[in-house]
Amino acid sequence: MSEKNYYGFSDFNNKITMAKQENEKWTDAGFFSTKKPRYSPAASCIGYSNYLFEGCKGFIGNGGKIYLHRPDEHYGRMQVSAAKIAMPKIPYNLFKKSMKMVVKKFTDTIPNDVHGFLYLQPRLLESTDSFNPYSNENYDFVVLSAPAISNPESCLTVYVETDSCKVTKGGTGFAKIASNYVQTRGPENKARLLGYDTVLWLDLNAKFIEEFSTLTFAVLIDGVLCSPRPNGNIIDSITRRTLLAIAEDNKIPTSDSQIAITNLVQSIEKRQDVVIVGCSTAKNIIAVKKFRYGNQVFEFPNANEHPLFNKLRDKLWAVNRGEYLPKLTVDFKLW
Repeated sequence: MSEKNYYGFSDFNNKITMAKQENEKWTDAGFFSTKKPRYSPAASCIGYSNYLFEGCKGFIGNGGKIYLHRPDEHYGRMQVSAAKIAMPKIPYNLFKKSMKMVVKKFTDTIPNDVHGFLYLQPRLLESTDSFNPYSNENYDFVVLSAPAISNPESCLTVYVETDSCKVTKGGTGFAKIASNYVQTRGPENKARLLGYDTVLWLDLNAKFIEEFSTLTFAVLIDGVLCSPRPNGNIIDSITRRTLLAIAEDNKIPTSDSQIAITNLVQSIEKRQDVVIVGCSTAKNIIAVKKFRYGNQVFEFPNANEHPLFNKLRDKLWAVNRGEYLPKLTVDFKLW
């Protein structure tokens, strides 16, 4: 599955904002072509994957107003990631200004579709040319963007990885850093060769479900929305927290307990009402139509037509457009 099809991007916008930190001082943000800068092969971000990122969305809401949703939470999580790998803190005003500059410039590229949005990816990269992975000298803060449409009819096919794990306790699983994604490439490629869209990861003992490669895991079982709480191994997903807040606001029971893969399989085999769900910034939420665990293959051909899944998905889109804000748990500050 290509990136273009996976995210619904038509193309990257032709400008990015960039600010630089040199000698521990940040420059102001300005626009640059996506064709520049070209990083040296000696750059630390290339040689040692010294970079991190976030994913945000901008929507056209009521009255044509642009909603850049939950930016403060993305900013906060970016600082947590930076602290984990000893990168500098991005000044809040620089983050906010850079994001607003991109949204303002590319508002007219947002697709005129109820599921259209502007995807934004702020990145912090170490740009120092060095053999030293701990150089900590020069950094770039950039914001990329692309218009996108999320297809509400799309579903995922999933391969459960049992031969390796994505992260371990005490590692960097909670941070959105490059190395967490690089190490999924081998199993992801294996899954695609077998005809599956993505991988579902288990813990070190191949017992409990953790997350997909690029999405957070959730599942509806007999009307209860279940999604494992962040335990240091997985991303504290903002979309997941929003989904749980929507469920609680609509009197839908929730659970954040760990889920054993064998228990999920048993629920499917017992023909309980099961809808497996992936949550992410780019995909919002997406249902799973095919699921492979070992030699067992389960199919859910009508997963994205499930009434409770549709209710949650529609409510989530209404949140994105500023039409509905849950009363519970999450600070839904909009810029």
